[in-house]
Amino acid sequence: MRARLLLPLLLCGTAALAQPFAYQDADNPSQAVGMMRSTLVAGRTMLAECTRRFPEYEDEMVGNLHAWEAREQAVILKARYAWWRTLREDPKLGRLSDFVRKSVAQKIRSLDDAPLEDAAKAQYIADYCRAHFADLASGVWRMRTPRAYGFMDEAPWPPPADEVDGEYGSFAALPPEQATAYVGTLTRYVQSHIVWKGDELPPQASCQVEASLAPDGQVLMRRVMAQDGPPAWCTAVLRAIDRADPMPRDPTGRVPRRLLLNFKGR
Repeated sequence: MRARLLLPLLLCGTAALAQPFAYQDADNPSQAVGMMRSTLVAGRTMLAECTRRFPEYEDEMVGNLHAWEAREQAVILKARYAWWRTLREDPKLGRLSDFVRKSVAQKIRSLDDAPLEDAAKAQYIADYCRAHFADLASGVWRMRTPRAYGFMDEAPWPPPADEVDGEYGSFAALPPEQATAYVGTLTRYVQSHIVWKGDELPPQASCQVEASLAPDGQVLMRRVMAQDGPPAWCTAVLRAIDRADPMPRDPTGRVPRRLLLNFKGR
């Protein structure tokens, strides 16, 4: 039943790609969660496809995506947590996100068949990619789907402590050597996803990031707490966290509610 309820909204992100003037809105909170999940999945899938094709526009598209994420941080935090709860009740719904990823990727690739000369076709696809992220950053989706955003705005936050505390691990629950090793594992895991295209970093360059996690390791939110050196280094770290999502579990099979990680320039 829940799958039938959420599927149309999970597909909304892909349907909007094909029908830019037909916007399906949410009729209840569950559908709003599905719609926001679709938006998040579609955004990450499009970013991967579009930046691979048009690396010259990567900074623009990433910047617009991050602008939307910053503006709608509270909505995204609630939606990601609600989606985790949904999957806990029915793990099979995870397949719907996979379907959205495949549908978005196939839609972009189908544009290769447009009846245009190669140069014009490339420009058409590039404009299509850029417009998707520009729309997100502009806030226009709040006007196109007001009920979905309204349901998420009204959702309570934070969740009751007794609802989630037992789901989380804690650094304090680990022996000191295991806690230290786990932080090192997380740091190296994120570092393996860093793509640095700038000049050689000064020795003192560093970026301290706080991340809030769902009990399954999904990154709910991440923000820079302190930085030293070029701002682009922290931008690269944030992008790496996005790529690394979800975070590995600790030796007990759980994750802490919050992480504070430090990344030094290489």
